[in-house]
Amino acid sequence: MREGWISKTLGEVTVPSGTVDPRKKPSELFLYVDVSNVSKKTYRIVDSSEMLGKEAPSRARRQMKSGDVLFATIRPTLQRIAQVPDSLDGQVCSTGYFVFRPRSELDSRFLYYYLFTSGFTEAMESLQSGASYPAVNDKQVKQQRICFPPLPEQKRIVAILDEAFEGIDRAAANTQKNLANARELFESYLNSIFRQGGEDWMKTTLGMVCSFEGGSQPPKAEFSKERKKGYLRLIQIRDYKSDNHIVYIPREKARRFCSKSDVMIGRYGPPLFQILRGIEGSYNVALMKAVPDESQISKSFVYYFLKNGDILRYIIASSNRAAGQIGLNKATLEPYPISFPCLKEQTRIVLVLDGLLKDIQSLEEVYKKKLSALAEMKQSVLQKAFTGELTQSTPQAVLNAIETIPADTKSPAFAANIIAIGFDTHASNLREKTWGRVKAQKTLQLTESAGSIDMGREPIKDAAGPNDSAHMRKAENWAKAEQFFEFIKRGKGYQFKKLARYGEMIDEAQTMLAPYRDALDRVTDLVLPMDSKETEIFATIHAAWNNLILDDVEVSDEAVIHEARENWHTAKMDIPVSKFREAIRQIRKEGFIPDGSAKRVGDGQGSLL
Repeated sequence: MREGWISKTLGEVTVPSGTVDPRKKPSELFLYVDVSNVSKKTYRIVDSSEMLGKEAPSRARRQMKSGDVLFATIRPTLQRIAQVPDSLDGQVCSTGYFVFRPRSELDSRFLYYYLFTSGFTEAMESLQSGASYPAVNDKQVKQQRICFPPLPEQKRIVAILDEAFEGIDRAAANTQKNLANARELFESYLNSIFRQGGEDWMKTTLGMVCSFEGGSQPPKAEFSKERKKGYLRLIQIRDYKSDNHIVYIPREKARRFCSKSDVMIGRYGPPLFQILRGIEGSYNVALMKAVPDESQISKSFVYYFLKNGDILRYIIASSNRAAGQIGLNKATLEPYPISFPCLKEQTRIVLVLDGLLKDIQSLEEVYKKKLSALAEMKQSVLQKAFTGELTQSTPQAVLNAIETIPADTKSPAFAANIIAIGFDTHASNLREKTWGRVKAQKTLQLTESAGSIDMGREPIKDAAGPNDSAHMRKAENWAKAEQFFEFIKRGKGYQFKKLARYGEMIDEAQTMLAPYRDALDRVTDLVLPMDSKETEIFATIHAAWNNLILDDVEVSDEAVIHEARENWHTAKMDIPVSKFREAIRQIRKEGFIPDGSAKRVGDGQGSLL
């Protein structure tokens, strides 16, 4: 413990908050804060219930004052912690809270932050008891010790924590939003496929091309937590999220079976109508298997069809199960309309969706890792705060650390942000009219090379130089869906157009790309004075040069020009050799000589849906 700091129990540094019984004043209105009214995301009281004294529940007994700190003793590791605002001064909260009212020696916000420390949380976890509703009691809470400095130092620490946590919370909120946006992007694309369909698609109902088989299970007495000879796995809805509750049943007692490729439907919620696959065994009554007529429609096509939002809304509207747990049966599903193309076209659509889903899942993993890193950053800052190691530079150090958390360079958002920053640079130099699709595509190509960044691109020898139109199309689709920007047709080319959220999202782009700005700025400064054709030739020569190195071919000006002109695309033959020689001179002048670390530019690429 640092010099000047003292250690006391929480009971010693707080005063009893007092109790009240609103039922003694049956006709008076009051505001009641239940345990669920504190947000686990914002750690604020987000709601309260106005009620008459005679309506008060038995748990409405704890009196609150402005500045008090609430801590939910029920499920304490969920950290339902909040400070009471002025608007709730004198109101009532649940006995599920411990109400901290600090004495004059302790700043209430200093105490608030202490409750988030790993030491306090771990203590609560070790002390909680009760299987269904684990909880700690008031005595256990008051026995915990807190170390604190004199009040002026507490206030200094709180000011630093407020500033540092504001930055972390802002980054976490943006990451959560990006995570939700990634999921929405896939769902939007999925929905559009099944809404648009095609003129030649077969139209019928689910029941005509697919049967639905409910599950079964023996009594729980037959369950085993260990796999024995003659036993197989009994699959439950929760098993698709975790292997923490695996159970097995005797094979002779199993009645329904599924493979990893089968399409399974969660019959009960919440959440309602989960579409699942990937486990084999016997499935229980909470699941239903979709069995398509595979001479007409594939399992994977049915899997994606059942995941589209329109059918989910239909299921919710059709469900008439009692409140508490929502269920469905095959009678609800069978009449639902479905349209589908031939099997060959189904396979193509499924391949596109598989690829997009893989991209989204990869993106989700990156965002989840970033959220985890931000949570760890909070704990690191708290550790320093309560050991007296915080300095005035901590908030800036936190912001710098946030900027270094790696972005998903293969995501559509990453490429879209590069395109937007490129436009911003051109606009600030009154060169925005030269910023079209061609220049944006070549900026992606050159930035990937200059920064040794893997963007997941697979460039080909295109008429307009090294090009990956599928990769850029994903970035454009993401940007348009986010109301960030789009490219609109103008004459023979495409012009960059800002959308409604451009101003907001360009700031986020600056943050995401901070670790990569050296490479990006080098490229944008390089292409800034060029027009689209000059940029195309420069990028083609650079890629051709890099290809020769990868092929272990002796590099000469003539060899590079031959690779970029005669061995590229027939359209390149229309460009004078002098233009290619000028690009070679410029590459040498700018010190942009390839070293073989960039990706090979190939001869072809498949098309997207």
